[in-house]
Amino acid sequence: MPASPTGIRCAVKMLIGTRFAETSQIHLVKFPGGARTQLTFFKDRAGGANLSAGQGDYFVFSKASGGNDNIKNTATILNPARLHC
Repeated sequence: MPASPTGIRCAVKMLIGTRFAETSQIHLVKFPGGARTQLTFFKDRAGGANLSAGQGDYFVFSKASGGNDNIKNTATILNPARLHC
């Protein structure tokens, strides 16, 4: 497994929520101090994200649309290129 510029293995990954303007979106951070990569681009808030166990090649998140309270969980496959340092 390749190491990051800080020498930490790439297996250290986490999803974070970052708010831009009026809404929060989900970002991938590959290692401590690493750049965040935006994964969702919705008009409405996306949150409650979890990486899959094992390879972490997909994530599940919650989102509502149009300001309603009908929240749905969605699974999204990650582009393999985004998983490498």
